[in-house]
Amino acid sequence: MGILKKLFSGRSEYDLTQTAAPGSDGCIQRDAVLNECDLMMVRDTILEFHQRVKEQGERGGGEYVFRQEYVTAWNAFRDDPTIDNAQTLLEAAPHVRTFFESCLPGGDFYAMNTYLEKRGLKH
Repeated sequence: MGILKKLFSGRSEYDLTQTAAPGSDGCIQRDAVLNECDLMMVRDTILEFHQRVKEQGERGGGEYVFRQEYVTAWNAFRDDPTIDNAQTLLEAAPHVRTFFESCLPGGDFYAMNTYLEKRGLKH
């Protein structure tokens, strides 16, 4: 299974898209995730993902291309990982919710990063 399929094929228990009405359960869940996740970790994890995707494309003799709407939202979040920029990124690319969920305390990326940092293995 390819890296893209692994990351984006699962169903999420949270609806992090902006389609939720303000005050609705979906909106409250999205806001809770964005308030509790480690936004810097999300940024770093997506940066690592982009590097892997680039390498995978090069090995296959091609490249991955992203929609301009995603690139614009990603660049804003990369340069300034705030909740507002995270919401804009999720509007442009709802599938990136898996990165935010995995960077919650107890999430896969969060747990791995904590483990590596405790052992001095995280740079």
